[in-house]
Amino acid sequence: MIAPKFQVILIALLLCGTLAQAKPNVILFLIDDLGWSDLGVTGSTFYETPNIDALAKGGVFFSN
Repeated sequence: MIAPKFQVILIALLLCGTLAQAKPNVILFLIDDLGWSDLGVTGSTFYETPNIDALAKGGVFFSN
């Protein structure tokens, strides 16, 4: 028998999945030796990063 708490969580997850019209895509970049100001979107004038800048402008950019 499934525990009542687990049943509630399972039903909530199923409802959220069926009620959602679109699921967001998440891209997480983990880059070694990249400083906080090494991207064009964060103010770098030395490095040119047009593709990453376009991704940041078209999506959500977390800075903290």
